[in-house]
Amino acid sequence: AMSALLKDAERVMKRRKTEKEQRQRLVDSLLSSLQTALTSLQECGDPMQCETKEEGGGKSEAEVVSEVLSRLEEELSIESHIERLSVDSKEVTSMLTKLAKSADKTMPPDLERACRPIQHSDAQLNDVIFDHLVRSGRLEMARCFAREAGIAFKEEDVKPYMQIYRICEDIRRQELESACQFAREHARELEEMESVVPFH
Repeated sequence: AMSALLKDAERVMKRRKTEKEQRQRLVDSLLSSLQTALTSLQECGDPMQCETKEEGGGKSEAEVVSEVLSRLEEELSIESHIERLSVDSKEVTSMLTKLAKSADKTMPPDLERACRPIQHSDAQLNDVIFDHLVRSGRLEMARCFAREAGIAFKEEDVKPYMQIYRICEDIRRQELESACQFAREHARELEEMESVVPFH
């Protein structure tokens, strides 16, 4: 796949080089036409006075100038040149687009650069999950998880969480007695931490 991609890139570079050479030849051709026209006009001399003789016949200076300008206008047809350059440019652009798509398909995404690896142990992860279960009041699930993960489960360690969980449940039911009792028992701690609990 990589060799095919490199060949495609080489073809694009060659086509780009050819386009550049064509542009240069076009510019050279335009300059040559301008130089030829300028030389013809200079050979005529005074356009109001001079006549030129060709094969026994005569042409007025105005006729010579008109012929030179007509020929120059034909050679310097801007529309045809722009159309030719536009076709070349579109072809190169199309090749570049196809090359970019091929590169995206060929090159594997570097996920390691996009994602920073997180170093943690299974024990740390288990502790986080266990704490989350306890703090959210899912004690039966926490006990089960502790057994499966080999975490030491002590009832006294989870009693504070159980108490807070019950108080939260009571508040949801608009029963404030347990919350008021907790606030009375822990009034000093709540004041020290500048609690905003309104009922302590």
